[in-house]
Amino acid sequence: MSKGKDKLVIDFVKSNFFRVLHVDDLGIAITPNLDIQVTLWNERASIPERLVYSINEESEIDELLLEECKNRNSVLREVEALFTIDTNTAREFINKLHECIEEIEELESIDTEETEEAKNDAGG
Repeated sequence: MSKGKDKLVIDFVKSNFFRVLHVDDLGIAITPNLDIQVTLWNERASIPERLVYSINEESEIDELLLEECKNRNSVLREVEALFTIDTNTAREFINKLHECIEEIEELESIDTEETEEAKNDAGG
């Protein structure tokens, strides 16, 4: 962090482990230290552990032999990350989320109004 004459300059640097996460859902719990624990995961169909195909007389793949395949037959929740935050940080996070949601709703409202106006101008 460097400090200028009338400003505070903070540079954000990505860590070696920086990555973008896709989050389908999350779980929240309270830790023994009374922090908030948030677990993020993505959800997808499981990848088969084994596929077995028969080979025909022309040495080509013929058909899938389901009885020999090994599959989890489940939905897989791949846990991407777990983080803990204190209550003050959680409150700030909630406030920022509310601000973003309100801004998105406002933008969606403007977009809907413009779409309706365009329909009316087109005689629809």
